[in-house]
Amino acid sequence: MKFGLLVVLAVAVLVPSLSEGRNVSRCELREKLGQAITLPPRLQKFKQQYLATVICEVNSRSRLNTGLVKVPIPTGATKSTLGTNGTRAGNNRRKRDASSEELLNEDDAEEGGKRKKRSSKEQSSEETKQSSLGLYGIFQLSDETFCNSGYHSSKNKCNTTCDAFTDDNIMDDIDCLVKTDQWR
Repeated sequence: MKFGLLVVLAVAVLVPSLSEGRNVSRCELREKLGQAITLPPRLQKFKQQYLATVICEVNSRSRLNTGLVKVPIPTGATKSTLGTNGTRAGNNRRKRDASSEELLNEDDAEEGGKRKKRSSKEQSSEETKQSSLGLYGIFQLSDETFCNSGYHSSKNKCNTTCDAFTDDNIMDDIDCLVKTDQWR
């Protein structure tokens, strides 16, 4: 029993150190972003303020964690807003029973003993997009636009895999951010 607890404790201590991501300091991020970002001459005097704003935004999105991967939950489907039966929490209205007209709806009517299949066109394209959307790395770059996650098609503007954004090296993340003008 004690040995098992010791093994669990050892794993809990070692696993975080084996992960590839790390927390970047604000100073390191400011230095590397400052070197990569080029402002027009008329805006050079505002560079430190600009960097502070960008770093503040990055901190609020990823807490400066290079290994962070988020898969956003579609709007309206969070655990806190849905009750156990799929209705909005706090909504005490009972569901109405289906009328006979609704039961005989043409779309669901049986034809020749077989039900019609719904076409894939009826599925919401936004629902499909959100279910596969991932945000990667310190800048939380989308796999739909910036990198290839392998889960769905991507514009892959940075011509890289999303795993490249979750490692210790933030230079590839910064290069992508600057190349695509997402820091502006």
